[in-house]
Amino acid sequence: MNKPTTEISNVVLQDPNIIPLTKLAGLPVDSFDFTLLPSSLQSWGEDLQHRLQCPPDYVGVGIMIALAAAVGNKVMVQPKANDHSWVVVPNLWGLLIGQPSSMKSPAMDSALKHISKMEESLRDIKVETPSGSAFSRRLIVRDTTIEQLQVIQSQNNSGILYVQDEISALFRKFDQPSSNDRQYLLEAFNGNSSYSVDRVTRNSVFIEKNTLSLIGTIQPEVLQSIFLAKESSNDGFMQRLQLAVWPDPVIQEYIDEPPNEAAERTAWATFTTLYQLEEKTLCFSPEAQSVFTYWFKDSIQIINELNKDDQQHSLVNHITKYRKMVPALALLIELAEDPSATEIMEQSIVKAIRWANYLVTHAKRIYGIQDKPTIIAQQILDKREQLNKSFSPSEVTQNNWSGLKTTKDVRLGLEVLIKHNYLIKLDSQISSKGGRPSERYRWNNCLPLVS
Repeated sequence: MNKPTTEISNVVLQDPNIIPLTKLAGLPVDSFDFTLLPSSLQSWGEDLQHRLQCPPDYVGVGIMIALAAAVGNKVMVQPKANDHSWVVVPNLWGLLIGQPSSMKSPAMDSALKHISKMEESLRDIKVETPSGSAFSRRLIVRDTTIEQLQVIQSQNNSGILYVQDEISALFRKFDQPSSNDRQYLLEAFNGNSSYSVDRVTRNSVFIEKNTLSLIGTIQPEVLQSIFLAKESSNDGFMQRLQLAVWPDPVIQEYIDEPPNEAAERTAWATFTTLYQLEEKTLCFSPEAQSVFTYWFKDSIQIINELNKDDQQHSLVNHITKYRKMVPALALLIELAEDPSATEIMEQSIVKAIRWANYLVTHAKRIYGIQDKPTIIAQQILDKREQLNKSFSPSEVTQNNWSGLKTTKDVRLGLEVLIKHNYLIKLDSQISSKGGRPSERYRWNNCLPLVS
């Protein structure tokens, strides 16, 4: 197919190729590879994704967080060979980012299917307290207040999974003047410290081990508004959502096939076995320790380089917390392969590092939300069919579109579109009446026709 051309003064010129704005931030991401999962769960994950027709990332992240919930704080990992003071609880926090049509909620629910089933069984088991009252064992909490979550945690010392579909509701609670929700959750991320609440307005609550895994969903536009409008992306909470993914949409097909029952049975056996593990702490095997040490030293160099760029603080803080995530993932992968393991083998830490490499591409896209010029560029591109083939910045602002109301902001977006070859800047012209030269742009002829 011949490239579109433009004829100017009898000279035929070819428009340059478009450099796509892949997403809001214009950054590509790696797609999820099911070999990142423990082998005992790969077939089940692939079957879920195939029947749901959703991005595989949602299923993969959901399964790993389900594993974290099953293990809780019963099994921990000592990442360094000699430093016994650093022990990691394998609780995980994740976020599924996508449009309402991306199937993120059904994918999350499907990945949590087995621990949800375990939760139903636990509710039937009543535990009596010395005072004569009784409570049910729990594994998952949904649609709750932080106060009630604390009560449930005090009754379940091995840990709880907090599931928050549309997590923006939780973010907005953080802004309430009397809210202590953010601080409490930030402490729960560590997973290995106690927590107590003593207030006049409620009974005292003591949590022996404040272990919390968390998973939620959010739409890109909502995440954008929270980050840009409130400049809250560096408050430490987002950086703890280490398994945060913002995948490209998939081309869906109609699938009507029965579930892979053999894979489901294997997955069920994995989750139930891990939930019943006794307390222990695992170290890396000598080979695995060498791999982890090399990765850790390499990550220090990467972070030092990123620190030289003042625009990368949020991303740096996010990647720094991979130091907890990587050994936690390695532990969960090892236990899912061998629940009776006494040390973490090399293949498990290698797979955990692959997770980190995959997730950092999504982190770059997420924190690219703060790239205001690129956001404005996408907004202008979205209004293409309402603009003329050639236009000036003032023709954009006079429409009074949200985010495109000032010439200064519009010019920021136009520069990005020029850089990506969506727009061609026309030669400036001075009218017969004089004044400043006109500033006009035209759309690249390589762009497909708008419908």
